[in-house]
Amino acid sequence: MRFLTLFLVLFGLFFSSYADDTLKVLEKEKKNDKVVATVNGVPIYFSDFSELYENATRGKPYKKLTKEEFLDYLIKFELAIQRAQKLELHKTELAQQTFRNTIHNILVQKELTPKLQSIKITDQDMEAYFKEKGWGRFSQIVVIPQDKSEAEINKAKSKAENLHKEILKTPNMFPELAKRHSQGPSADVGGDIGYKSKDDILPELADEAFKMERVSSISAVIKTFVGFHIFQLTDKPSLGEIKQKKIPGFQERVESYKRAKMFEEYYNNLKKNAKITLNKSLLE
Repeated sequence: MRFLTLFLVLFGLFFSSYADDTLKVLEKEKKNDKVVATVNGVPIYFSDFSELYENATRGKPYKKLTKEEFLDYLIKFELAIQRAQKLELHKTELAQQTFRNTIHNILVQKELTPKLQSIKITDQDMEAYFKEKGWGRFSQIVVIPQDKSEAEINKAKSKAENLHKEILKTPNMFPELAKRHSQGPSADVGGDIGYKSKDDILPELADEAFKMERVSSISAVIKTFVGFHIFQLTDKPSLGEIKQKKIPGFQERVESYKRAKMFEEYYNNLKKNAKITLNKSLLE
């Protein structure tokens, strides 16, 4: 079991170690490198061994692995690769798809990782995100039908509507009613789901939740594939308040948003220089 786990770790390390900013693993560059072992004539270079050993033993569970033990794992790994090549497994559809996925990841690491690592969030980024995605703190009550039968759906809907009427009369009772009646994961904390943007919740929930302007406002009963939801707005800070209070989560969302935009721009540029034909009739 230990060997299988390390085998998978080695597989990842081999590919990740080749995904640096040079992407050079050429034999002519290994002329001055020492060979720590050969396996059926295939050399294992000391520089590769050292880098892989350092990466593999950086943390648990392989921290105490000796160099001799690790070299033995590398030899077994190479033997397995050679066996797979003999069986022509590299020509299978699964191997080809895995290779394509790996090459894609290496390309992203080479061309996008440096840019992603140097991302800086500006006031303009925060304003653009806030305007497009919104930001607020919400609580919710979820009533889930026991099954998908019409009777159970109607029963859940009726319960949600009755709760909604009660909440409209006494909005401050929302946390208590959530604890007693909600079937969602946040029931134990009075329905509080924290600060959210439009991207963090289902579109049909976001449409209703972000219509609310006043703190303590109650949404309509919202139906989703999960069940029936009732939202309460518990905080709707301005962008200035978010910056001043340093409300957790917002900065991270803006960074993720900016990263997504960089990916989108990158792939759009690839598409601009490509000849692509679509058969949309097959998608209908």
